[in-house]
Amino acid sequence: MGEKEKNTNKKSTNKIDKDEKVKENVNKLKDKEKSVKVKEENSKSEKESIKDEEESSNEKEKIVKVEEKRLVDSKKINEEELDTIKKEIKKNKKTKKLNEKKQLKYKEILKNVLICLLMIVYLMALIIGNCTMGAIKYITTLKILIMIEVLISLIIFEIAFSKDTFTIGMHGIETLALSGLTILILDLFNKKNEIIWLAFSIITGIILFYYLIKIIIIALKKKKR
Repeated sequence: MGEKEKNTNKKSTNKIDKDEKVKENVNKLKDKEKSVKVKEENSKSEKESIKDEEESSNEKEKIVKVEEKRLVDSKKINEEELDTIKKEIKKNKKTKKLNEKKQLKYKEILKNVLICLLMIVYLMALIIGNCTMGAIKYITTLKILIMIEVLISLIIFEIAFSKDTFTIGMHGIETLALSGLTILILDLFNKKNEIIWLAFSIITGIILFYYLIKIIIIALKKKKR
């Protein structure tokens, strides 16, 4: 009986040891499964994080591209605006120059019209003086007028020379020509020539014709420019 009990005890202890070993192995397997699951979860989370990072980087790239495009578009718009502003400035300058030229043209025409009228009034005054003034007084007045006209023409020539302008010089020539016409009237009056009235008419016609041609030339020249 004692041996049998011993054998049964041994068998029971061996069985317990086997069961414990099986349990240990099962536990180990479970631990392995857990570690594998953890690794899988970690790898999955890493993959997801990588994916998220890639998506975020793609989003960033898209944002950068959109921003670059916006900058390029704004730059183009700014360049176009600058071009339009430059064109407007050029257009305004051209318009301003044209307006200035027109104003100069009209001023020049008006000035010559006034000079023409003054000369005609001057001749009319000489005609009235011939009828109303005495011979000596009339001759003296004509001589004074001739001297004044020559002096004015010399002053005009001096101004034209200092400013180097042909237009002012032309006015000097015109004043000198007027003094020549006054000398002609004085000579005809001294000789008591009957054609003095004809001379007045011819001189008036010449003055009108001269200034009419001059005004037409000024208008055509300014138009071509």
